[in-house]
Parts: sequence; C-alpha cells; structure tokens
Amino acid sequence: MGFITAITAFAIACVYNARSPLAPPESRDPAFLQIAGEYLARTGTDGELAILLEADGGFRYTRTGKVERQYAGRWRLDAGAVELLPTYDEANERFPDMQVHWRPIRWGDRLYLPPDGKIIQLVNAINHGDEPRTSAKGVVPLRRDDWNREVIGDPELPETWRNYLLRSPLEGRIVEFEEGGFARLDKGGDDGLLGGMVLLAHLEGTARCCELKIICPCEDRARADVVCPEDCAGPDAPFGDLILSDQFSTTRAVLKWEKVIAPNTPARVAPGADTPGGPVPQLRILFVPEARPMPLDLAPLSKEQSAASSGDTCAESPVEVRAAFGREWAEWGPRIVGETTTEDLSRLALRLRGTLRGVSLPPRWDLQLVLEPLARERRTGGILFGHQAHAGIPLPKARGWNRRLCVSALFDPVTSRISTVFITVQGWIEE
Repeated sequence: MGFITAITAFAIACVYNARSPLAPPESRDPAFLQIAGEYLARTGTDGELAILLEADGGFRYTRTGKVERQYAGRWRLDAGAVELLPTYDEANERFPDMQVHWRPIRWGDRLYLPPDGKIIQLVNAINHGDEPRTSAKGVVPLRRDDWNREVIGDPELPETWRNYLLRSPLEGRIVEFEEGGFARLDKGGDDGLLGGMVLLAHLEGTARCCELKIICPCEDRARADVVCPEDCAGPDAPFGDLILSDQFSTTRAVLKWEKVIAPNTPARVAPGADTPGGPVPQLRILFVPEARPMPLDLAPLSKEQSAASSGDTCAESPVEVRAAFGREWAEWGPRIVGETTTEDLSRLALRLRGTLRGVSLPPRWDLQLVLEPLARERRTGGILFGHQAHAGIPLPKARGWNRRLCVSALFDPVTSRISTVFITVQGWIEE
C-alpha cells in the first residue's frame, strides 16, 4: 500500500512540474536579475508599451493605442540581448506580431531597452534633447522609475552607435526638394551627419510637423527623406509643411553638463580628506539648458516653512540656517562666477544659440542674486535656495524674448554646506 501511495505521489509531482516548469538556470544569474523589471515607453500617438521581464524568466508584453496587444511567454539573455520567447498562438496558428530582440543600454543608474537593431531611436532621442527624460513618456522603453535617476556623461552605447551621439548641435537649411519626397540639405557627412539620423525642421524657431531622416550623408549635401505624419499634409503635398530655406537642427536642447570645483580658502582642506566633521565634498555646478527640468524631486515649501528655511527638517533656527547658507554662498560665489563662461551661456540659451559669445556679465554677478528657500529635496532632505526668473541676471534679447540667468543651490542644513549649484536660463516672450 505504501509503495502504491509513493508511486501515486511521484506521478502527481511529475504532472505538477510539467504544468509549472522550474525557473531556468539563467534566471539565477546576477546579470539576468539586474535586467529584470518593468520597462515603459509612452508617446502621444502610439499609446503605451509595457514590457515586464520577471525574475523567474517569464515576460508580459502590453501595447495600447490604435491596436491593443497583450502577449506572454519566457525571456532569456542571448549575447547581451534580451530575447522574448512568446507563447505560440494556437487559435491563429502563428506567433505574436511583436519585436522579440531588445538591447539593454545602461546610462548611469538608468536602464533603457531599445529594440535591437534600432538603437538609433535612443540616440536620436538624446540628440533631440528628449533624453534623459523625467517621466515615462518617451519612444524608448525605460525601466520604471529610472526617469527619476540623474545621469551625467554618455550612455554605454555599442561602438557602432557612439559616433551618432553629437557633441554639439548641428544646424542648417533645406536647399532643394527632389522627386519622391526627398530633400537636399546644406550640411552633410563632412559636418557630422550619418545615415539614420533624424533632423527637426523649424521656421524661425517654430517647429514643423515633418522631420528629415538622413538616407545619404553625401559629403556636404545630405539627402533626406521627408517624413510627415498623416495629419501633416495631404497626398498631393509630399513635402508636408516644409518650404525651401526651412531651417533644421539635430537637437531641441543640449544635455546638462557639470563642472566640479574645490574650496580655495585656507580654512578648507582638500576635497575628500578626512576631517573631524567628516569629508569635505566638492561642489558641483550643474548647467541645465533652458526648457529642461531640474533633476530634483522637490516638495515646495509653504510660506511658513519658507520663512523658517527648512520646516521640521532642521534642528537650527531659521536665522541660523539662512546665515549658514549665506556664509557658504559667500565662499563659493566668486568661484561659480569664474567657472561660468560665455561658452556655457551659449549652450544654455537654446533660442539665443550663437548670439551670446561676446556678452559680458556684470562682475561678481552672484552678489546681485538674493536666494531664498523655495523647496525641499525629498531624497536628501536638502533645501533648494533660489529666486524667481525675473530676479535673475539679464541677458541680451532676441526676437522679443527676455532672458535671465537663473541660479539655485541645494543646501544641506545638517552639514551647513552647499552640494550643488544649478545654473540655467529662463525667459518669457515680451507681450
């Protein structure tokens, strides 16, 4: 009897295992586990794409929009790429209509998942200033919540695509239209254009609905395919809303960049050195081009909290906090002024690009800024001191646009030190 019971139990176990396969060995690989997670992409026209790579080797693929699709199956790593193995659709006798190969791309602590073979989508998004993004919205799947992670420097692109990442914006004009919906440009491969790059057309700063996709860099006169959405123009208008002499550019905004400076007063010691109060951190100047959000998770302070400088997060009195910040600002202000060049200003001011080269800012312009506590940084508990745009340093006008150099500083009330100074350009159209 016992023998028969054991055989029965063994048979039941075999059936259960057949229906619930064990996790594959690669799912216990650290590299496998680091890639597991949910990846999201969202655009205004195509809806949302969600790819869930589960730690046990399963996946779920969901696309919403004009056509809704939901698929499931297993996934694995194959030569560094993610391969989705969807379940066979027995009802329709076919495999699901979906991209199955994806290439993980790290950028700092972020992890992107562009389609393998279409990494140009991520590179174009970076060149356009759409990446690094600060929300789920974007054409390339990004791991959930990674849009809250700050990045500095370049993404870890395969070597083939590194030259596609432009170091400075490239601008030009359309000089000719060709039969079949093609355009000739006054820039080409000699200027850094490569096949597959997408250029953004505009007329005096106003965006066109058509884009230009490079199909031949052609030395100094690139040939581009005019790509227009359905609602941009009718079938009898192959060039959409474009006209000769329309401008184009490769970018909407330059990526933020940073400079790191060390204290220069005798009271300070070398950055990172051990002191009774702990290591002395370097100060970062983070330049954020206009129209790009600050890489901070901020909670605005109420009027009462702002008057108290830090609310309930600070053990010191409001007067002491403001005084401590004032001492730090007096320490760093001259260094910040010295590190901010007209080259930086030209890169910051997207709409004034190329016009700020000779501008002279007032000497010691940091003394003209009155920084007040505006918000609390949720992740660090630091206080963001800043000012309103109209209280910044005036910059030259262009086409009715007023511009101000705006500065803010992240201050730690515990250590009484400034960790990061943010410099950007903000403005408004003169009515």
